[in-house]
Amino acid sequence: MKKFRGKRRYFKNLELEFKSFSSPSYIDIDDWFNDWHVHPDFYGHGNASLRIRKAHLRIALGALQDMRQHLAKKQIEHQIYMTIALEDASQDALHVHTSNPYGTPFPLERVQSFPLSLHVPTWVTELFPSNRYTFHESQEEFVDYTEDEPVSSIVTLFYILPNS
Repeated sequence: MKKFRGKRRYFKNLELEFKSFSSPSYIDIDDWFNDWHVHPDFYGHGNASLRIRKAHLRIALGALQDMRQHLAKKQIEHQIYMTIALEDASQDALHVHTSNPYGTPFPLERVQSFPLSLHVPTWVTELFPSNRYTFHESQEEFVDYTEDEPVSSIVTLFYILPNS
């Protein structure tokens, strides 16, 4: 794998991008989210280094806290959570869901229907303390369509929900 150059600028730009998601111009009282999500490490740089993966997740965590605060301030009932895929950093994501015109159930019950996780990696609980977040775990099949032939794999997903 090539050396990851320009980290300071990369993370500065990523942080600015994630801060924009919680800006007043992005969250309006008439807005809704249909399980909207964004991947902090879209290109999977964190697969090469845990330190880089944690840096991506710290930025997403800041956005989660800011969005949660702004949605509450605008009195928009919402469900916000993070997903972490142990095997692939590019699948980590920040999710926001509200009631919406498409009729998708609110709140999403499937997220809370997964069993509570008993074995959360230490590096995850360092970022998301267990007294402030609830961890659910599932095994899900992901299909990679970037190859000539689709490749499927089973991935361990942690759903991280802020405690109320």
